[in-house]
Amino acid sequence: MATVVKARYRRVSSASGKAAAGMSSLDYFAGRPDRDMQRMDREILTAEGRYRLERDGEQARQQLSKELEASKGQYLHTLVLSSGNQDMTRLETERWARNVLEQSKIDSYMLVVHAGKEGHTQNPHAHVLVPTNRPLTVPQLEEMRRVGDREQDLMLKVEYGLKRDVQDVSSTPKGGGGKEIENTAADDTPKRSTQVDLQFGS
Repeated sequence: MATVVKARYRRVSSASGKAAAGMSSLDYFAGRPDRDMQRMDREILTAEGRYRLERDGEQARQQLSKELEASKGQYLHTLVLSSGNQDMTRLETERWARNVLEQSKIDSYMLVVHAGKEGHTQNPHAHVLVPTNRPLTVPQLEEMRRVGDREQDLMLKVEYGLKRDVQDVSSTPKGGGGKEIENTAADDTPKRSTQVDLQFGS
């Protein structure tokens, strides 16, 4: 499993243009049909809140448009982040994607998760809008991939450690004389190959 980062960006000449372009992308990300071809009303996550365009109506649109207009920079990126782990749930994908963005020093974003029942492919992923002062560079995107790999390794090790704890407890004989259970580190987690899939467009 390896993190995939795809990125495209456009330059916008005005705050209202940025809001219009951003809302068009959010409509697509949030409403894209699931595997059963049912139109969705997925959550749109920002650093400050959560919104659903259909459920929250015009109030959500106005708030998101306002945030886009107030965001810094003339560049609006659309990112796709995927960990490569097909077993990740919607909440796990959300937590992983947020960690990747925040550890990459991206604190202004709008994120929509396609995973679990709200997914439309076998690969859980997140679509992200990121306003910036200048285009993201290839080294920045490669660093995001590395951060994604580290976060995925950490999640797998935590999951592995929890499973080992459960196995150790369930296999410990009753009346073990007070001997403490010794937990082993999950250093034998298989290493993943690394690859970069970067897509640029104007």
